[in-house]
Amino acid sequence: MDIIFSRGSIQLGFRDGTSENYKSTINLPVNADQAFSIVFNDAQGKVLTVLDQGGHEVRTIDVTALPGLQMKDGFLPERKLYLGVSSAPRSTLTLSSPSLRQVPTGKMVTATVESGLRKLAAQKGISIGTEWTPWKMRDKRFWEIMTNDFTTVQISEFSCQKDFWRGRKDYNFERADRATDIAIGQGWKVRASHLVWGVRVNEESCAPPEWLSKGNFSRQEYIQILEEHVKTVVTHFKGRVTEWSIANEAISRSFCKGCDFWGEKIGPEYIEMVFRWAKESDPSGILIFNETENHSPSYPHSQRIIAKLFSTTKELKAKGAPIDAIGMHMHLLAPWYDQTPPKKEDVINTMRMFAELGVDIYITELDVNLQNVTGTQQERWEYQAKIYRDVIEACLESKVCKSFDTWGLSDAVSWYTIGCTGCPNQPNSDPLMFDKEYRPKPAYFAVRDTLVGKPTFTPTPKP
Repeated sequence: MDIIFSRGSIQLGFRDGTSENYKSTINLPVNADQAFSIVFNDAQGKVLTVLDQGGHEVRTIDVTALPGLQMKDGFLPERKLYLGVSSAPRSTLTLSSPSLRQVPTGKMVTATVESGLRKLAAQKGISIGTEWTPWKMRDKRFWEIMTNDFTTVQISEFSCQKDFWRGRKDYNFERADRATDIAIGQGWKVRASHLVWGVRVNEESCAPPEWLSKGNFSRQEYIQILEEHVKTVVTHFKGRVTEWSIANEAISRSFCKGCDFWGEKIGPEYIEMVFRWAKESDPSGILIFNETENHSPSYPHSQRIIAKLFSTTKELKAKGAPIDAIGMHMHLLAPWYDQTPPKKEDVINTMRMFAELGVDIYITELDVNLQNVTGTQQERWEYQAKIYRDVIEACLESKVCKSFDTWGLSDAVSWYTIGCTGCPNQPNSDPLMFDKEYRPKPAYFAVRDTLVGKPTFTPTPKP
């Protein structure tokens, strides 16, 4: 639950872990400049009452009955309450006189935590990361895993530019600034996903802002607008964002008419342009040519993507384009892709082939969809663990892979399962290394054991 102060009013925003957004928002009839109290009427937090500064009841809320909110066991099912605060970037927030009316019983203990993936990966010379947004840190389990296991965060606030690109040379960087600054404060490297992504205008998720998509601009004006955008964003985050996903999916979208907004308005030349503009704006930034279905030539469409990505990268590198790395999405067993896991040897060979062009290899968006995999839950998870193990082994054995990143941390907040617009919405996909209760799955231990050189033997049922 968030207490939101906005334009002089107060709201309560509720999330239940099934979506990134609030599932229910309630306006409170109290003034933002006056004190108020929230009283939980029971230990599980099923009902709470809001009191004004005079102690008078102004609202009673049964969270188990709020439409769309899945909290049948109450707001505090474990009878635990965690408190946190956040403020806008570069603003000041002061907390005065925090206190407890009742001293807790029991004693303080220190938990013993095994070495996480971040330390083990560093010993192998690679980084390990995941897609991340600050709101997920409100869950203590998420925070503990992040701080123990990951070194890099991919901030997808940059992808949906309609949220901050309000007009030509007009930006609202508040959300992206906040996410970036929080990540840096935790000691993580930040990857912006994605600086330029030419999603089609009619896509429900992350389409270009309307002022741009509905504008009547010439090709030269689109070039100028894109240059302004790249240089403005990169310059604003210079020194804070370490890695940039550049021209995401530009190759795969080139095979589909109208699928790449920038490719349609400017032509394929925009790829070289954005790399050069980004490097001019931040010479120390690592620029990644990020693509999907480019990890293994296991079926005809991936073969086309790999061939064109290779020839394009070779051509651009020969012209001096500053491409530092090739990004491999690796959304394995996704419903629109091949349902056969890639062979480790094919992934290694593909990585080494691209590396011969003078680029590093980054695994940027790994997950393994189990929606169509049969068997018991344990069998499905062990099948998944074998795939995760093959991928991390390919990364290490190739000697050219520098980063191993999953697209999300827990099955509870995966883009497959949270029900967002334009997402797969497959509740049984279980694609990540931690389950919906943030417990490590066999895939986690397969990755961990590989990093320490310990063999793992798991059965591999057929999907």
